[in-house]
Amino acid sequence: LHFALVRGYFEPDELVLWPLTKGWERMDVLNTKLWTPRSGTSAMVLNYCSSADRFGQAHDLAWFLAPPFGDPSQVQPTPEIEAVGLLRRTDLYIYVVDKPRCTGLNETFVEKLRTAVRSVHVERYQGGPDREEQSAYFK
Repeated sequence: LHFALVRGYFEPDELVLWPLTKGWERMDVLNTKLWTPRSGTSAMVLNYCSSADRFGQAHDLAWFLAPPFGDPSQVQPTPEIEAVGLLRRTDLYIYVVDKPRCTGLNETFVEKLRTAVRSVHVERYQGGPDREEQSAYFK
């Protein structure tokens, strides 16, 4: 554009007819918006029955509280632990199977989870007929 103006390819009245200034201003606004840092969030969805599976093996969610996740105020970075708090902008949804054998999470642990993620939502749902923890029919 500068080259065309310097060489005289545009006459002054053409600059009025062609809204180049308006177009340039729009491009400048778009450029500014594209360079503005934005904060992103994520969501994680888990099906849950109890801490022990059908074979008796325990699967607790304590890994949410350990590095590289966990509450940065509770776990300080060290040379071995470079990052902490990686789920601070994650909404956690835990769907607990609504069956008598499914105990869900205790409220004390849910409160601990709240320190590691942006928000925690615990919902009960009716599972499927055979393998309810893997075939969810959400309410």
